Amino acid sequence: SSNPQPPYTNWLTAAITIQDAIDVAANGETVLVTNGTYGITNQISITEGITVKSVNGPGVTTVGRVGAAQHRIFFVNHDEALIDGFTMENGQYPGNTDIGSGVCCKAGTVQNCVVRNCYAPYYAGGVGCFGGVVQNCIIEGNSANFNAGGVRVYSGGTIRNCLVRNNSADDAGGIYCIWGGTVENCTVVGNTAGYAAGIYCYGGGTVRNTIVFDNTASGSGHNWVTNGPSTISFEHCCTTPLPSGDGNITNAPQFLKADLGDYRLAVGSPCIDRGTNQQWMLDGVDLESEARVVNGTVDMGAYEFRSLTCGFIADRTVGGYPEEADFEFTGYVSGTNTAGLYYWWDFDSDGVVDAEGTDLTVVSYTYPGVGLYSVSLTVSNAVGEVAMFTRGGYVSMQVIRYVSPTGSHSGAFTSWATAATNIQAAVDVAGASGGFLLVTNGVYGITNQISLTEG
Repeated sequence: SSNPQPPYTNWLTAAITIQDAIDVAANGETVLVTNGTYGITNQISITEGITVKSVNGPGVTTVGRVGAAQHRIFFVNHDEALIDGFTMENGQYPGNTDIGSGVCCKAGTVQNCVVRNCYAPYYAGGVGCFGGVVQNCIIEGNSANFNAGGVRVYSGGTIRNCLVRNNSADDAGGIYCIWGGTVENCTVVGNTAGYAAGIYCYGGGTVRNTIVFDNTASGSGHNWVTNGPSTISFEHCCTTPLPSGDGNITNAPQFLKADLGDYRLAVGSPCIDRGTNQQWMLDGVDLESEARVVNGTVDMGAYEFRSLTCGFIADRTVGGYPEEADFEFTGYVSGTNTAGLYYWWDFDSDGVVDAEGTDLTVVSYTYPGVGLYSVSLTVSNAVGEVAMFTRGGYVSMQVIRYVSPTGSHSGAFTSWATAATNIQAAVDVAGASGGFLLVTNGVYGITNQISLTEG
C-alpha cells in the first residue's frame, strides 16, 4: 500500500511491514500478506494467538534478512499462533538459546513454509522447535557450525510431514532430536555432517513413519545416531542401518525423481502402506496438501503415494525480457496406469490452459514480460485418473541490463545503445531487485574484482 493506515483492515491502507500488522492484531485475528519479497532488519515476533498467512503461498511470498544485523526471520510463542505459507531465507541468529535462524517455534504452528539458506554459528540453522508443531514445510540448504543444520526439536515439539534436505552441520546435518522431541512422516535426505548426517537423537525422542536415506557423514553415522540416557524410539522408518523398533526397513525408498529433487514415492516403493496410523491423520494432509492416508495405512515419508503422479522441470528458472524469454519444460508421469495420457500446461498459473493435448511431454513457452510466474501441469490417463503438479514462483523473468564496450553507459542500461561499459556498474544498478545481465563480446579490463552479492 502507498497509504498504510492502522489498523490496516483493507488492501488500500495495508501495512507495508508484517510486524506493523501483527502489532495491531488481537487474539483470533488474521494478518494476510500478499505476494512480494519482504526484507527485514529485525525478527518478526508473534506472541499472541493470531494467524499470519500469505495469500498465495511460499513460492511468491518471501521474507528475508537484509543488512548487517544478525537475526532470525520469525519468532512464535503462543499456543494459538499460526504462521502459514512463507519462504524464510537468509536468517542468521547469533545466540545459543532460543535458537532457530529461520524460525524459533516455542509454541503454536508453523506450516506450508520453505526455510532455506539460513545459518547459525551455534545450533539450528533452519528451525528451532521447542514446542508446538512445524508441519508441511521444506527445510533446505541451511547450516550450523555445531549441530542441527536443518532442525533442532526438543521435548514438546513436533516436526511433521517435512522434507529436510541438503542441510549441513558439524553434527546432525538434518535433524537433532533432543530430550524427547518427535519427528514423524518426514523425508530426511541429502544432508551432510561430520557425525550423524541425517538424524541425531540424544536423551530420548520418537522418530516415526520417516525416511532417512542418502545422507553423508565424513565420520560415522550417515543416516542416524542415537545417544544419551533415555529411551529413543524408531518405528516404521525406512533407513539404514536397521534400528531396533517395530516396522523398520532398510530397503531403498525408491523416490520418483530424486535427481530432480522430487522425493515423492514411485510405483513399487517399499514405503507405501508401511507406516503406522496416528489420530492427526484422520483429517491431516501430506506435504502436497493431499489426504495423508489413501489406502487405509499411511505411507512412510512426507508424501503419500498416488496412483497417478506428474511433475516437470524447466531448462532454467531465470530469464530476461525480451531477449531471454524462451523456456523449455519437460514433464514426467508415473503411475499404475499411464495409458492414454493427456496434458494441460498453465505456464503462468492464471487458470487459462496455455497448451494441451497428447504427447506434450516437452513443450516450449515464451514469457510476455517481467514477473514471477508459477507453473502448473495437469495430466489424466485412460481411466480418468487426474494428477496435478504446481511449482509456485518457479520462473523469474527479470529486466535485462546490457553491457557493451561501445555502449553510451547511460540510464539503467536497458538497451544495447545505452549499455554499461563495465560489468560492475550493471550489477550495481540491478541491485537487490534481481537482474539479468547480458554481456556482449569484448575485452573488459578491470581494476578490482567484480562482486555479485544480490540475487
